[in-house]
Amino acid sequence: LTMLSLFINYMISGNNAWSYHVFNLLFHLINCFLVFRLAMVLSNRNIIIAFTTAILFGIHPVHVESVAWVSERKDVLYTMFFLAGLISYTKYADRGSRKQYLLTILFFILSLLSKPSAVIFPLALFCVDLLRKRKLTVKLIVEKIPFFVLSLAMGIMTYIAQAEAGSFGKIHFETITKILYGFYGIMMYFVKMIAPVNLSVFYPFPPLNQSLPVEYYIAPFFFVVLALVFYYSLKKSRAIAFGILFYLVNLLLVLQFLPVGSAVIAQRYTYIPYIGLFYAIGWVIDRYSKSNTSKAWRIIFPAVLLLSVLTWMQASVWHSSATLWDQAIKTQPSAKAYAIRAMFLRKEKNYDLAVITGEDSISHAKGLIEK
Repeated sequence: LTMLSLFINYMISGNNAWSYHVFNLLFHLINCFLVFRLAMVLSNRNIIIAFTTAILFGIHPVHVESVAWVSERKDVLYTMFFLAGLISYTKYADRGSRKQYLLTILFFILSLLSKPSAVIFPLALFCVDLLRKRKLTVKLIVEKIPFFVLSLAMGIMTYIAQAEAGSFGKIHFETITKILYGFYGIMMYFVKMIAPVNLSVFYPFPPLNQSLPVEYYIAPFFFVVLALVFYYSLKKSRAIAFGILFYLVNLLLVLQFLPVGSAVIAQRYTYIPYIGLFYAIGWVIDRYSKSNTSKAWRIIFPAVLLLSVLTWMQASVWHSSATLWDQAIKTQPSAKAYAIRAMFLRKEKNYDLAVITGEDSISHAKGLIEK
């Protein structure tokens, strides 16, 4: 479906980028509406929770990558069907409607056909069950079987394709290091949600010949705190527990417990997981404001204004390859960032600066080796 949508773009504007960006933006706007609808259904029509969840999803700077990057069409497309499926499933859980159950399966298939990451969908359904306090019965398990079968089939095909492409086994890490990478991802995605600054298109793994930075060792303790908050929320209100579980479940495939690629984290991986945290934030604001819309808006408005400015600035970074990798060099310097920047300078026939930037790439790599 992703390739089909890009084919339609090519039929419309060829190699001109405008139609590709229009489609990405339209899909993102549809997703904002679907997030609002999902939060409304989950919260039993609480407008404060729904609006907070949707507006934060729509304007968060970390989500710029998924929308501004044309080839990330798969993100916005699979999310659209993923969200539609969650809405249908929640209605099924509330009403027992067979029609909504079948719609959930249909939307899940369409989501899988957009991006294999949708294989996590069955676990996301359990998050809804948790929020609805559905008991873990045989019926609850049986109704998930079709989803797990579809996930397994897609998972096997994707694993084979990734293995053939050589995505696995390029870098060999110790088991404890892999575990720390996973916890680091959980913590840093959370940190970037609260403080979306110094963003980069590329976050390199730490050098193999050095001790890991201290934040990697702090990360497991952060996870313990998150787990305690989850446990406490189960007893008081399940909204926060739902938000945390939804966040963790949808990050599960990208936490680098099995390292894939050359980046330890990536902004695009937050597109769906943040919905859970935004829902929890909406619940907290609703409780603090005592469901008073005016009071809630006084809390939300400053955050919306600040995030809008940061998102506008981050979107400008995606103006060109030059601006994109200039920021990567500024915020997350790496040999790869320097090398790619040098490549684009060469294409621009700016040979002198290309040579200097290429030398910077070599110097950066040598510096890490010497350390």
